[in-house]
Amino acid sequence: MRIVICDDVIEEAELVKSEVRGILSNESECEIIACDPEALQLEIEEELFDYDIAILDIEFHKEKNGIDFGHEINSKYPLTQIIYLTSILDFASDVYETEHVYFVMKKNRDRTLPRALRKAMVLYEENKEKRFLEIVSEGKKLLLAQHEILYIEREGQVLLVRTKDATYKIYESIRNLLKSLSNSFSRCHGGYIVNMAHIISVNRERVLLDQGQELEIGRTYRERFMKQYMDYLAKRM
Repeated sequence: MRIVICDDVIEEAELVKSEVRGILSNESECEIIACDPEALQLEIEEELFDYDIAILDIEFHKEKNGIDFGHEINSKYPLTQIIYLTSILDFASDVYETEHVYFVMKKNRDRTLPRALRKAMVLYEENKEKRFLEIVSEGKKLLLAQHEILYIEREGQVLLVRTKDATYKIYESIRNLLKSLSNSFSRCHGGYIVNMAHIISVNRERVLLDQGQELEIGRTYRERFMKQYMDYLAKRM
C-alpha cells in the first residue's frame, strides 16, 4: 500500500507522515510519502501518481487547494481513497462535492486520523481484488478497469457492458457477472447492473448517471438496491 500526504508546509506533511507511520506500525509493506502541492501536481501531470490513499491538507497558500486535487484524483485515479485534513471548517461543505473517506480536523487528528485510516484501508481492501473485469467480446479477451464501467444492460441473451467511450457485447448471465464485480455495482432492475460510483441522483423510479443516462429501478429490486446504495454512500461519508 502506498500513501501520500500533501501539505504546502512540508514540515506539517512530515509530522503527519510520522503519525501515520505510528498508526500503521504493523503494516510492514506500507510506503508513506510526504510532499508539497507542486510535487503532487507534477506526479499527476506526468502520470506518475500511484497511491492507494491520499491525505490532503485543504487550505494551501496557492491558487489550487486540496479539494481541487480531490476532484482531479477522483477523475483520474478513482480507486484512490481520499482523506481531507484541515484546521478550519470553512471548506466542510465543499468536500462533499468529491468522493472521500473522511474529513479530519487537525486539532482532533490523534483520535480521528486512526479511524479515517482504518476506513480507507477497508475500502482499499474491498477494491483491490476486483479492479479489473476480464471479458470476451467479439472473440477478443479484454481486461476492463471496473471504475470505467457505467452500467451493464441485458439485451436478450447478451449483456452490453457500457463505458463512457465504448460498448462491449458479452455472452454471460447477470448472476454470474455480479460475482466478478466490486461492491460498487448493484442490480437495480432485471435488465441493469449499475456502477454506483457514477450515480449523481436517485429517486424511487430511476437513477441518473454522470454521463446523462437514466436507468429504471425495478420494483422487485428497489428495496435491496436502495439499501446497497445507502450502504455504499455511508462508507464514503
